[in-house]
Amino acid sequence: MWRILKGFGSYSTVWLARDQQLQRYVSLKILAATASESSNEGKTLRFLQNGDSAHLGKQFIPALLDQFTFDGPNGHHLCLVGVPYGCSISESKEDSADSMFPKEAARSITAQLMMGLSYLHACGICHGDLHLGNFLLRTPSFDSMATTELYDRYGKPYEARVHRIDGRAPEPHAPPHAFYPMTPSLPARKTFDPEIVISDYGTSFVASQTPSPTLYTPARYAPPEHFFEGPITPAADIWTLGARSRPGGGIPGQTMENSSRRMENASRISGEPAYLPFAGFISAYGTWAGAKRQKLANGILLVGSCKPWRTSSGV
Repeated sequence: MWRILKGFGSYSTVWLARDQQLQRYVSLKILAATASESSNEGKTLRFLQNGDSAHLGKQFIPALLDQFTFDGPNGHHLCLVGVPYGCSISESKEDSADSMFPKEAARSITAQLMMGLSYLHACGICHGDLHLGNFLLRTPSFDSMATTELYDRYGKPYEARVHRIDGRAPEPHAPPHAFYPMTPSLPARKTFDPEIVISDYGTSFVASQTPSPTLYTPARYAPPEHFFEGPITPAADIWTLGARSRPGGGIPGQTMENSSRRMENASRISGEPAYLPFAGFISAYGTWAGAKRQKLANGILLVGSCKPWRTSSGV
C-alpha cells in the first residue's frame, strides 16, 4: 500500500510515496496514458538490472522495484516504482549563485557519467536523451523519517486549484488541484562528494534492433548524424556527453557567436526553432512551469498541444 505525499512531472508524473508494508519511501513514476502503451522504459530498466554486476557503471543506473498498470479517466497508465533520488544536476546548478560545482565534484560527476554510459552501451542500450535534467544526485536514505519530519525538513506540500482556460470544470480528465514540486536543496557549490544516477529511459532503445531511432537531444548537443540523417548509434550518446561535459557545454573552440551560428544552422537543417523564449517554450512543448518560474508564468500553465489546464494559487 502506498500513501501519496508529493509529486510533479511532464509527460509523466513522479510522486514521492510511502510503502506502508515495508516502511520505506519510494518514487512512483506514472506515465501519461498516451505514453504508457508504447513505453519500453520498464522493460529497459529490468534488462539493465540483469546486466553484468561486475561492471563499475551499473551502480549509476536507477533501480526498478516494481511496476503495475491501472485505468484512469484518461486511459490506461503504466506506473514504475523506484528508489527516490534527489534533484537533477540542472536544478542543483540553478540553486547555486555561480551555477558551478567545485572542481573535484565536477570531475567526479563526469567520471560517474562516463562509467554509467559505458555500462549502457555494454548492454547494447543507447540512452538517446542525455541532458543535465536526467542526471540525478543521490541523497541519504530518509526511510526512518516520519512524514511529519519529512515535511519539517523539506516543506509541506501545498496545492493550487486547477482552472481550465475555457472556464469549464477540470474533472474528470484533470484533478481539481495540482501540487508544487518538492525538491531537496542541493546547491552545486556546496556539493563536494556527489553520487549520481542516469535517469529517464523513456526514449532509450536497443541499438542493434532499432533501424531508425529518434534522438531527443537538444540541438546544441546533438551529433552531426542527427542533422545529416546518418545512422544513429551509441556514439551519439558519447558526442552528447562530451559536449555537455565541457565547461559551459557545447563543442571545442565554441564562443557565444559561433554557438549561436551553430544553433541557427541546426535550426535550418532540422526545421526546429533555434531559440524559444520562455512563453514559447511552454507553448511548443506543453511543459509545466513550476514554482521557481512563478514570477514568469504566474502559476502553473499547460498550453500548446496539450489540454487547456491552468492552475492558480487563488490569490
